[in-house]
Amino acid sequence: MTRRLAWKDPVSFYDPEDDQDAQAPKLRRRGWKVSGRDDLDHRIGWPPTPWQKVKPGDRLWVREEWRVGKTHETKKPTELPERKCTIIFTAGGSMGNADGGWTPDLNYPSSKPGTFPDWAGRRRASMHLPRWGSRITLLVKETKIERLQSISDDDCFYEGLIPYGERDPDGRIFCHPFRENEGWIGKEAFGELWKHLHGEESWDANPEVVALGFRVVNANIDAPEAQAA
Repeated sequence: MTRRLAWKDPVSFYDPEDDQDAQAPKLRRRGWKVSGRDDLDHRIGWPPTPWQKVKPGDRLWVREEWRVGKTHETKKPTELPERKCTIIFTAGGSMGNADGGWTPDLNYPSSKPGTFPDWAGRRRASMHLPRWGSRITLLVKETKIERLQSISDDDCFYEGLIPYGERDPDGRIFCHPFRENEGWIGKEAFGELWKHLHGEESWDANPEVVALGFRVVNANIDAPEAQAA
């Protein structure tokens, strides 16, 4: 499971009550969340993020930090020979066609994160990984919109937190994500992880998020295994 923001940054706009071309109804039809007018006839609008369009049955592909061989060092992602060069992942493993198919290999050139052979080129940001280079596909099973701090104990587990002990009257205890031998209430432990990734102010704001439940398929999104999942 993962959580993504449901709304983009807010924008303010002038929308007087007697305007024949009122903006609020139009924006709401486009999925915006719109506030009431203030004393100066201004409103605040929040555009929806693309995550709100994700629905059960959709397939998503995961972007990871990556590299290719030095022979392709100067090429842009759009210039790389599709499915004909090995993609090396910073997390370990690779995608390649050594076996005659485009499949992931968890052990080549190394399963150890951050370990690269001499022929590996420069680091490339995850946002630039091409679709054909992905090795993990997420099959969406469920979606819901809720406040960030409304996360349940079960969802804390599905988000990857490790149970620390038995459930107590206040909720399931989980291991602190960064401190050894510390047990925290589920929501508080998840909050520490969220603040580490997005900043403390993001947790305190308690925004609405899209919670996505999914099944992981270890294959490229266009591979037969992912298509049939």
